[in-house]
Amino acid sequence: ADGSLCVIDYFACGSNEFPKENMDIHFDQKTIRLNDYKSMEGFGLKLLELRSQDSKKGHLEELIQLHQSLTYSSGIWPIPLEDIIQTTKATFLITES
Repeated sequence: ADGSLCVIDYFACGSNEFPKENMDIHFDQKTIRLNDYKSMEGFGLKLLELRSQDSKKGHLEELIQLHQSLTYSSGIWPIPLEDIIQTTKATFLITES
């Protein structure tokens, strides 16, 4: 309704020299670019440039949460079942479109 647009491209045929995961956010004549979870820079706005040698994507934290759920029998799963169902439905809708 507000004119927002999201495009997700997933390729396995590009150069290994190109960053694996990128995200560009465009708004109000400004752009923020995230490069492979290792750097972030702003264009048209003041943004503290961030750089890291590691591309932390939350995999370790996800495994820790799963381990705690299984080990301590808290009964609380890291991702609620309803969220998993919605994600699966969205994936099927994407493949149908």
